[in-house]
Amino acid sequence: MFYPKVIFETQSPFSGEIKVTESNGERQLIVGGFIQSKSLGKNGKSGGYWDAFAEFDPPDGGLGEVLILGLGAGTMVKLLTQKFGPVSIDAVEIDPVIADVAKKYFGLTEDNVKIIIDDAASYVNYSGEKYDLVCVDTFRWGETPSQCQKEEFYQNLTKVLKKNGVVIFNRIISDHEAEEIKKYADYLEKFFDRIEILAFPGATNSSNVIFYGKERN
Repeated sequence: MFYPKVIFETQSPFSGEIKVTESNGERQLIVGGFIQSKSLGKNGKSGGYWDAFAEFDPPDGGLGEVLILGLGAGTMVKLLTQKFGPVSIDAVEIDPVIADVAKKYFGLTEDNVKIIIDDAASYVNYSGEKYDLVCVDTFRWGETPSQCQKEEFYQNLTKVLKKNGVVIFNRIISDHEAEEIKKYADYLEKFFDRIEILAFPGATNSSNVIFYGKERN
């Protein structure tokens, strides 16, 4: 049996064990035993749930400013830049070790990206910036951090969205699939309009569900 080659590994005070593996020219970032990011394949896709973050129509007026909460190795940066061009991207990553790995092993050197080392919930609380698109992909050891599940976090997300802005969430839903998906979609309707689901469990060999919403006018 062929196993991916480990090309780098280290320990982070925040994230624990971090590995970069490579197989057939494609790389994965594994943090605490969970795949957190992937490089893009020759077809320009990740082959995972990340692809759904780029499968949407941009807001009226186009896509100008983007906020990514949970940078990882920059999979979404690559996908969005490839599809929409060099849009301005603020990428928030809580672990500076992971941000460094993204630059060194995943080629995250795009000029249109500004990496912000901070907690996602804290950033949307104090940030005075406004964005056309907010991507929420915050995980630690396979779980959404508690501070990113509070109502205050969702309220702050509404404040950083521009008029007609779009927000996209990644959630892991494995038990009681249909019931849990509906429950979370109903919760999002408290804050955003036009809730849609862009990817379901099993569509990408994972339990990830991608939810889409729009700024409430």
